[in-house]
Amino acid sequence: MKRAALFSVLTGFRFGDIEKLVWGELEHIENNGYFIKFKQEKTEGVEMMPISEQAFSLLGERKQPTDKVFDGLKYSAYENKQLYQWIAAAGITKGITFHCFRHTFATLQLSMETDICLPPFCGPRVGW
Repeated sequence: MKRAALFSVLTGFRFGDIEKLVWGELEHIENNGYFIKFKQEKTEGVEMMPISEQAFSLLGERKQPTDKVFDGLKYSAYENKQLYQWIAAAGITKGITFHCFRHTFATLQLSMETDICLPPFCGPRVGW
């Protein structure tokens, strides 16, 4: 859960998109970095979303293309309790949900003066 939460902070991905992410959707392009490729629901075209090396480093050891990256990730009362304990241990007393990590991503992008109204941050995206 912790790795998935940090991955959300670094990518803006929703819980459901992280939960279903498989190794075959991750690609490294020489001199361009890491990408997540996915099929656009609306146009059925293939899209490539860049991710940082830091985000990629959270994924662990590469497995088979159809294997889930965050195998065993569940959204349950037990898992949420673990998340709340992790947040409390960090000294955060504010009510935090997994969705807040997505907001943190947007806030980080804005603080770095990224124009989030330009691709790859705008436009129709699977799960965005």
